[in-house]
Amino acid sequence: MECDVPAALARPVQLILRDRYGTDIDTLEVMGPNFEGEGVTLLTGYEGFYHAPRTQVDEAHAYQEGSTPSPYPRVEKRTIKFVLGTQSQDGGGWEDVETRMWRFLRFDMDVYLRVYSVRSGWRELPIRLAEKPRDLLPYVPGVLRFGVWEIVATAYSVWWESETLTYSISKGAMTEEVNPTTGALQPGSGVWQGHVPMLNPADTRCYPEFASGELTATTTVWLPDGLTGRMVDLPAVGPGVEFLARTDPLVETLLARDDSQIWSRMAAKAFLAWIKPGKVTPAQVPIWIQGGDPDTTIQVWYRQRWDRGWGGETPPALENVQWAGASRQ
Repeated sequence: MECDVPAALARPVQLILRDRYGTDIDTLEVMGPNFEGEGVTLLTGYEGFYHAPRTQVDEAHAYQEGSTPSPYPRVEKRTIKFVLGTQSQDGGGWEDVETRMWRFLRFDMDVYLRVYSVRSGWRELPIRLAEKPRDLLPYVPGVLRFGVWEIVATAYSVWWESETLTYSISKGAMTEEVNPTTGALQPGSGVWQGHVPMLNPADTRCYPEFASGELTATTTVWLPDGLTGRMVDLPAVGPGVEFLARTDPLVETLLARDDSQIWSRMAAKAFLAWIKPGKVTPAQVPIWIQGGDPDTTIQVWYRQRWDRGWGGETPPALENVQWAGASRQ
C-alpha cells in the first residue's frame, strides 16, 4: 500500500488530538526538516519507533540443560524519543506555533503520533510526555524565530496501529443452513451460515471483534474461534439490543448496549485462539445466525497492531513457515 503523502514525505508525522469516543478534535502537521514555512518540523535523531521493549520469560527444570523460553514474553511500555523544531517568520508567529504545539504534547493525556512511510501507509501510537522537554532556545521571546525541543514520551499501549480491517455479513445474504452441533449442511435447521474473510497482515497477534446492529428479534449467533474451525455460541440476545463480542482473553468477552450482565451467561464458553501475525492470505470462516430477520448483520473488525512504525510486512511465501525454535504464535 502506497502512502497518501508525496514521495518526498513532506509531512512525515502528524499529532492527533482525539476524545474518549475516538473523534478527531485537532491535527498538527509535523513537516520534514527541509520545510521553510511556519510550523513544526521533525528534526534528525529519534528512537523507539521500531521494537517494543520485551523481557524474556523462561523456565528451567532440574537436570535440564539450558532453559525453555515462554511463548509470552512480557511486553513493557515503550519510550519514544524525537526532536521537534518550531519556526516562523517573526517572534509573534513563533509564539503562536509554540502555543499550538504544547496543546498536543501533554503529561496528563495521550496524543496520537501518526507516522507515514513510502511502503507501509500510516501507523499511529498513543503517547504522552514522560519527561520535561529539553529546551534548546538561544534567545529571549520577541527575538526568537526558531526553537528546538528534545521530546521523551511514553506509549503505555505499545503497539502501532494501522487502519482496522472490517467486513460484514447479513442473514439475508446467507444461503446455507447447518447443524450447529456438527457444522454439516442441514436444510431446514433454521441456523443460517455465511462466511467472512479472516486475516492479519500485521506483525503481532490479532484478536477479532464482532458486533451486531440493533436486533429486531431474538437472535442466537455462533462465531469462529480464530482459524481453529471451532465455533463459540453466544447467549440469545433479545430485540432492541446490540452486542459486542471480543475474543481477547484480557477483556470482557460479551457486552450489550443495554448494560445487562449478558457476559455472565457465557457459561464457560470462551474464545481460545487468535490470528497469528503475518496471515496475509484471507481464509473464509463461518458465522451462524438463528432467529433475527434478513437485515440482521454481524460485523467483524481486525485491529492491525504492529511492533514497528513502518515495515514488518510478511511475504505470502513465508506466512506458513514453521520456524526452527520459534515459540508458538
